[in-house]
Amino acid sequence: NDSLILQHRMVLRRLDVALMIGHPTMYSRIHRLILEIKNFLPEVDFPLISTSSFENQSSISSPYALKVPVEREPPSQSHFYKHVFNKQPVLIQRAMQDWPALKPGSVQSWSGFQRILKIAGHRTVPVEVGRHYMCTNWTLKLMPLQEYFRRHVLNGSTTNTAAKGGVTGYVAQHELFKQVPELCSDVRIPEYCAVEPRNNDGEEVQVNVWLGPSGTTTPLHYDRYHNFLCQVLGEKKITMFAPNSSSYLHPCKPPLNNTSQVDPYSPGRYSDVLKQPHWEVTLHPGEMLYIPPGWWHHVQSKSASASVNFWWL
Repeated sequence: NDSLILQHRMVLRRLDVALMIGHPTMYSRIHRLILEIKNFLPEVDFPLISTSSFENQSSISSPYALKVPVEREPPSQSHFYKHVFNKQPVLIQRAMQDWPALKPGSVQSWSGFQRILKIAGHRTVPVEVGRHYMCTNWTLKLMPLQEYFRRHVLNGSTTNTAAKGGVTGYVAQHELFKQVPELCSDVRIPEYCAVEPRNNDGEEVQVNVWLGPSGTTTPLHYDRYHNFLCQVLGEKKITMFAPNSSSYLHPCKPPLNNTSQVDPYSPGRYSDVLKQPHWEVTLHPGEMLYIPPGWWHHVQSKSASASVNFWWL
């Protein structure tokens, strides 16, 4: 009955929070409990979500933008580490063809977000509410994934929610595969990460999932890890500046000194920033973008979007 379902949902929420903040030694026990609880919950029924792109301000390319080099076939590991690694961003095509999440008709296909919602719709996830983490109205909320999609993605899948004055919600930089291991086999860790499977902190490659409507934004920032940003659904535009650009990108004060005060597409008093050397690229499903450590990058979705990124070294 409804009361029993509500009780199971409340327990599931607590277990999800335990996975997010608890010690890894508890994961296997928590996962077993979650599998038992899911048997008492109804299957998530959700309409297909469009990932058609829309045009917005960030779709306008700067006349000063440089083109990102493209590898139209996946390079060998030796070529990657000799000619690409730690040099500059490179777009790699056809490197995700073995991902079940991208195979039409596969039970593991992420098309329309149906698989994600079927497997993880009842699961509680952290949602960034607000334009992005540099904005004063930004906050972090916990909610079931299906509720997030109903509030923030379903109605914003074909329009720019932020541009129309709505509140943007973003499942950003979330380790969903640790929380929901049933989805792990839908993707593949790029073979280029396997040369050195542990980063400088002795941890395994960190895999993050990014889910959201059109218009979601990650402000201009850099990471200290090597990064593969892999697009599964929808499109994202990435604008990048070299590490030696920091002087005119006006980094914030610590601890946010890896984030710029400059919004490249609403620069305000920093109106000349797009006249400086920078690179622009639109990432489509099945494409991955290599971003070396220290490279500044601004990301905005042009449609409802699902991305997976890998940090390593």
